[in-house]
Amino acid sequence: MLNSTNYSLKLVKIYGTINQNADKARKYYQENFESQKKARPQIDILQLVETIDNDNCIVYYKNKSMFLVSARDLLYQQHQEQLNEKLSVIVCADIDNHPKAHAVKGSIRAKAIISVQFFEKLSDNTTKMETYLLVDPKGSIPDSFVNSTVKEQLEEYERDIPIISQL
Repeated sequence: MLNSTNYSLKLVKIYGTINQNADKARKYYQENFESQKKARPQIDILQLVETIDNDNCIVYYKNKSMFLVSARDLLYQQHQEQLNEKLSVIVCADIDNHPKAHAVKGSIRAKAIISVQFFEKLSDNTTKMETYLLVDPKGSIPDSFVNSTVKEQLEEYERDIPIISQL
């Protein structure tokens, strides 16, 4: 039997071209958590919890609280895969807990319903990145408010581009 859940949240698609090798662009998101944290001021914690193998790891993310909105955190397994010679992907899947990661007091556990990034090699130093995000922040935040933050999500990725271009 199949079940589905109807979300009133928007699926966010962010895409663009990065002046960098596709492998380096992907590795930024797969491995370079400290640089991502520096580029995105709303991140409080972004850390590798455990490396499972070369393609899989466990990551903990927590944002800073804003105004009257409590901080949100995510715990997820991140998997990267080379799909063909020009296309790779990073997929993140929520996990409920991990012995090395404990929820931070005062934060609410969000749910990443969809989190996937595609990296397509256009040339040796040009990459097309396409990201799809659908996150349920849980708690008592109106969906209309969450949906209004799409511009901020785009700005987060725009702050990554100069860093990736210099790798």
